[in-house]
Amino acid sequence: MKEANVLFLEGSESLLSPGKFSSALAAQQEYQINEDTWPMQDILPKASFRIAYNDRSILIKFVVKERDIRSKHVYYNDPVYKDSCVEFFIAFGDDKAYYNFEFNCAGTFLAGYGEGRQRELLPFSAGSPIETEVCFKQAKESFPDILWELSVVIPFEVFVKHNIRSLRGRSCRGNFFKCGDDLPHPHYLAWSRIQADSPDFHLPQFFGLINFK
Repeated sequence: MKEANVLFLEGSESLLSPGKFSSALAAQQEYQINEDTWPMQDILPKASFRIAYNDRSILIKFVVKERDIRSKHVYYNDPVYKDSCVEFFIAFGDDKAYYNFEFNCAGTFLAGYGEGRQRELLPFSAGSPIETEVCFKQAKESFPDILWELSVVIPFEVFVKHNIRSLRGRSCRGNFFKCGDDLPHPHYLAWSRIQADSPDFHLPQFFGLINFK
């Protein structure tokens, strides 16, 4: 089972926007999203994430380099997984249900909760505290690939099915993904490898450990 160790980001209470904490996350360990259980294309993106937390939020920075990008969906809880998309799933304790947060390369996102594919989309009032910021760069060393970075703040209050006051010392279960159903080169990459016959991220039995130090 894969494990990610998540460090407390000192001084991050003053970093109120994703853009401000993005550089601080650069010092955290980088984890690759490169498990290709369902090979479909010769052209695959490169994706990674760094994660930290503070007294109020989980902080994540995704970095993606890919040939094609798509950001058609612009409204909360749109099917952003059809676009150039990264995802974060997390379960607390021994719960069978878990939260899924999915973001396209424009920062549009959906948020859900439930067991397996029985998802309850969280209302806008629950998801609105999430903040995102996107940066695009030309990947000079591998033209014509495009490099995009997504910084995300997920406040504890977003976990509306739980009363999360602190994550210090807790071990959770979760996974991170990169996908793009409607891209010219569809792909389904994971951090913690999934074993299934067809693409399906909603298999919590394959979650890795996320340890908040």
